[in-house]
Amino acid sequence: MIQKTNMRQDLFIQEYSKTGNATQSAIRAGYSPNGARVTGHRLVTNTNIQQRIKELGYTGLDTLNEIALHGKNEIARVSASKILIEMAFGKPKSQVPNNEPLKIVFNKLNSEIVDN
Repeated sequence: MIQKTNMRQDLFIQEYSKTGNATQSAIRAGYSPNGARVTGHRLVTNTNIQQRIKELGYTGLDTLNEIALHGKNEIARVSASKILIEMAFGKPKSQVPNNEPLKIVFNKLNSEIVDN
């Protein structure tokens, strides 16, 4: 039986769907910063909340992908790309040298990869 979530849990779900960071999402949802790490973990492991995060997660990824591809300015495109990369692979272990361009290519799932 699926239980309803309360207002703070809904805020947590929205924040977590955007960032993937349970501690920061708990703080932004109004939980105490002192216990945010434990609270975030407790919320993320709740089956009802996990289901809602999955439902919202796909929308959030689609939005980030759209911004990365078609954002109105370079800062928005780079920021969305950075979030997508960190969500998929974690933070990069090395930095790209300043003189070299960084090329990021996004392919939709279940689509053919085109060799550039």
